[in-house]
Amino acid sequence: MPARAPAAELVAAKGTDVTSFDPGINPTPDAQQVITMIYDTLIQRDDAMQLKPGLAVSWQNAEPLTWQIKLRPGVKFHNGEPFDSRSVKFTLERLSTPGDKAGGHVMVSSFGGIERVDAVDPLTVNIKTKRPDPVLPARLAQTFGAQMIPAEYTTKVGYPGLAKNPVGTGPYKLAQWLKDDRTIPEANKDYWGGAPAIDRVVWRIIPDDLARVSALQAGEVHVIVRVPPDQIAPIERRGGVRVERVLGNVTNVFTVAGIKKGTGPLADKRMRQAIAYAIDQKSIIDNLFRGWPPHLVRVRPALDFGFNPAIKPYPYDPVKSKALLAEIGYKGEEVLIRSASGYIVNDVAIVNATTEMLRKVGINARAEIVDIQTRLEMIKSGTLTGLILINPQGTNFDTDGVVWRLMGPGGILAVHWRGSDPDHEFYRLMEEARYTVDQKKRQQNYYRATEIFADELPWIPVFQDVATFGVSAKVKNFKPRPDWLVLPQRLGL
Repeated sequence: MPARAPAAELVAAKGTDVTSFDPGINPTPDAQQVITMIYDTLIQRDDAMQLKPGLAVSWQNAEPLTWQIKLRPGVKFHNGEPFDSRSVKFTLERLSTPGDKAGGHVMVSSFGGIERVDAVDPLTVNIKTKRPDPVLPARLAQTFGAQMIPAEYTTKVGYPGLAKNPVGTGPYKLAQWLKDDRTIPEANKDYWGGAPAIDRVVWRIIPDDLARVSALQAGEVHVIVRVPPDQIAPIERRGGVRVERVLGNVTNVFTVAGIKKGTGPLADKRMRQAIAYAIDQKSIIDNLFRGWPPHLVRVRPALDFGFNPAIKPYPYDPVKSKALLAEIGYKGEEVLIRSASGYIVNDVAIVNATTEMLRKVGINARAEIVDIQTRLEMIKSGTLTGLILINPQGTNFDTDGVVWRLMGPGGILAVHWRGSDPDHEFYRLMEEARYTVDQKKRQQNYYRATEIFADELPWIPVFQDVATFGVSAKVKNFKPRPDWLVLPQRLGL
């Protein structure tokens, strides 16, 4: 009897860990690398970011307020529980309920337009929306929280139980998790899409950019996420490894915390504009990124529907910045600038450079580096002030899926700015666009909303990101994706 071939093990590295295995409360690209291996969405995206069947084999807008979803037969969760309309109903009812009443999820801004979910039969679901929702199929495909969870198991163990011991329908099952060190998923041999060729994946957590590169060059890992710009050329000159890249659907911005309270200098939009004029985006791009990220010209990714070409970046203008500071009577109040380390390429360097730029115009800025969990809690806190470096990702390639997902009612950033209040013009425009099937009208609304956003500056753009990956020559079938996902189930060694 021939000996069994050794199991294929892929070792990959990213900068930050998951904070929970509950897909509804993991709004970071790094977390989704693991979450999308364990769970599936009803609808998926191919490499060109076009919608394709996932756990759903078809979907149609049967009536203006009804989307009918036909489910894939014969699928089981990792624990053997059947995947059917019951779990779809359970998941979507959870996501359309405010998070504080449903396990703390942060997805109600995406799914709050759902009126009810009807399980017609085991393989048919009707989703009733409060108003027409042309973006619903894209919402069902987003890897930020739209993953299907098992109704019976979750009811038994609760959301905290799911967060610790995840059960999905995905190509991999969680085998081991050592917090802030590594996550080890193992292949689901009964996966409906076919058993993965990679039997075991080790996701190592290496926050330091250069340490990730060194691990790749030493052959300790096969794939790394987020290659530092100054390391691209050295990697490409070295045999046995390469850099793969594609324009990502991610922007790097400083969100301005606490301005909704109406107190402190940041509550005045002129202070926020002064900060924007003080940040030399070109210097950051040229010096920290060797000029390779595209210059950001909008408040969100250029790949999204509603992208407004008329909105230009704030130019670097320290004179204008100082004039605005004088106009508002800025008295030297401290402005904290925060980031996690290893979450965004050059995140610490971006924070330090920005701090120095603000000091040059007379702003009393101070940098502070926190861990990834603290960063998440800060983002959700309405009592926080200052700037936090974040990287909003267009989850459904529509303005609704990034700006309104984060800033709309129930969005994780809604506590910081009045744009989510019903009496605000921004709210009216975004809500109307969300439920308008006329694409021209939706685009007009988004263009005007972007103008308001650029004037109010609840977040201050720096640049749109490029998704970069360091890849060993041993890895087969790797293709970079704008959504940053590695998808080990498609790879070989």
